[in-house]
Amino acid sequence: MKPDWEVKKLTDIAKVKTGKWDANHANTNGAYLFYTCAYTQSKCDTKRFSGECIILPGNGVNVGEVFYYSGDFDAYQRTYVLSEIQIMPRYLYYHMIFNWKDIGVKKQYGSATNFIKIGNFHDYKVSYPSFPEQKQIVEILDKVFALIDRAKANTEKNLQNARELFQSELDRIFSQKGDDWEEKKLGEILKLEYGKPIDKNVRKFNGLYPIYGANGIIGRTDHFYHEKKTIIIGRKGSAGVLNLAEEKFWPLDVTYYVVYNDDRYSLMFLYYLLSAIELPNYAKGVKPGINRNDVYNISVSIPLLLEQKQIVEILDKLSAETQKLEAIYQKKLSYLEELKKSILDKAFRGELTE
Repeated sequence: MKPDWEVKKLTDIAKVKTGKWDANHANTNGAYLFYTCAYTQSKCDTKRFSGECIILPGNGVNVGEVFYYSGDFDAYQRTYVLSEIQIMPRYLYYHMIFNWKDIGVKKQYGSATNFIKIGNFHDYKVSYPSFPEQKQIVEILDKVFALIDRAKANTEKNLQNARELFQSELDRIFSQKGDDWEEKKLGEILKLEYGKPIDKNVRKFNGLYPIYGANGIIGRTDHFYHEKKTIIIGRKGSAGVLNLAEEKFWPLDVTYYVVYNDDRYSLMFLYYLLSAIELPNYAKGVKPGINRNDVYNISVSIPLLLEQKQIVEILDKLSAETQKLEAIYQKKLSYLEELKKSILDKAFRGELTE
């Protein structure tokens, strides 16, 4: 920040309001955007806000996110809207992108659901230069961020393509079965056993064995429930998500673990087979869940163990190459995010303008 920049409380340079509606106010065919505390916007039939505004989720996992909108819209009752902004609204938007998550919402409330209060806005300080310099900074940031966002979109597309390439190879292998492949129901090949809850007092930060939830490892313990390397399948929540388990582990009751005959079947072949089936598509209900009987009824083709191992060797190599590509693309995405932060840091230290 340059010496001649002003510093004011956010509430001194903008009006802070919340929306008035609950989530049921949304209408997919509505004429106006409806901002809730979600990352993506809905639609509705009403408008309470107009012009250039900044919108901030007031509770939940997206507290700290910052959105800018110019036009007519409405908002959820736990969503904060900054309007009648006395400095350039997009300057304030970039200022809050840089600072709000780390400083503005550092203090949060609630236990079951986190939330912020009006005090967060009173405490937030905004440093800003003259209007012409604000305009110059915004023009530079708009151009640079547009280029970075374009690079991010291309990288995310490449990442998606790499994953789709691997999935297409899975589909090809399991659709072009050989003459000696045997038709079976999945229930004839494997069994899905229920996981079990674990007492909190036996969880241990540096425990010997992993605890698996529906989406992977969520903790550790010195106790184990199953002692054979296998596949964990998300049963509820992240239903259908696959994880390869270590030899000894504890699966929670939101998971299944696979039991199979390793004299006839390769574990990794079964893992790739289940990946090709795309089990998340079999999830049902408001909170997605998978019924193991639905899985048992899926028809598949299986080769002999020797050919299973040959297929695994091919897919292991392709998987390794895919993971290398994913690592490269993820690294680039991280770099682009850090580049944004670096440019914003320069902007608000007054180093982007003369």
